[in-house]
Amino acid sequence: MTMFGSVGAFASVLGTFSRGRQLRERGSVLLPTLVENTNWNHLKKEVEIDQDIRIALAKQWRENGKTEHASVAAFARLTLDLMALGAPPELIADANRDALDEIEHTEMCFSLARALDGNNLSPGPFPQAQKARTLPTIRVLALSKLAVDSLIDGALYEGVSARVISKLVRRCEDSETREILKKIAEDEWRHSKHGWDVVKWCVEQGGKPVVAALKGALKVIPKTMQSSLPKEAHDGSWEKHGIHGHALESEQFVKTREDLEKRLSLLIDATG
Repeated sequence: MTMFGSVGAFASVLGTFSRGRQLRERGSVLLPTLVENTNWNHLKKEVEIDQDIRIALAKQWRENGKTEHASVAAFARLTLDLMALGAPPELIADANRDALDEIEHTEMCFSLARALDGNNLSPGPFPQAQKARTLPTIRVLALSKLAVDSLIDGALYEGVSARVISKLVRRCEDSETREILKKIAEDEWRHSKHGWDVVKWCVEQGGKPVVAALKGALKVIPKTMQSSLPKEAHDGSWEKHGIHGHALESEQFVKTREDLEKRLSLLIDATG
């Protein structure tokens, strides 16, 4: 089971850091393509940002929006997984609330991008969402897989995002962007907590085999990770515009991982 957890986690931590819950196929994050319409960018936004950087910022906000859009499908998958395993209604309700949050995040990201460069781009059809991984048919393996996925995508990745975005709220100089960041940060903290709640429930249901899988997952989580960012953002110079740099992300990843390790140790000790 330790090996099962290690292999399951490896696909999620392979490559670059990804924002929150995502759909993956063989380790690759699945994202929507963009089409020209106003389905997801209809919110009225006004930004006070220099003209010479608007196009580059808009591109990055659309990249952020694509991950938020894909997270809607990821939480829908989580809902199905929880129901298949007989999870209590509060966990299922939280998964649905999280999906609604991601819809709002997507709309905000694409609307902000439109305010920056004037282009009407939105996520188009997303048939890749149907390729989302399903749980094993054996219950203890299904619980272990769900626990590992929630540890990585929920507790870790959502936790890192919440920490990073909370810092950006204080550094961002544009008021409209700052309000968007506040909303996303607040939701990401809740999503991270929900990830832990799912992990705990899986341990309660599956016991020591699930704990062993979580131990295996922890072994393959790297000490540091970086997301894919435009070169201009690497040094943190875009943080005043709401886009983090590598130093901030690396710092918060380390802190979140340390917290995850401590909390997981307490959970393991409590399980005996």
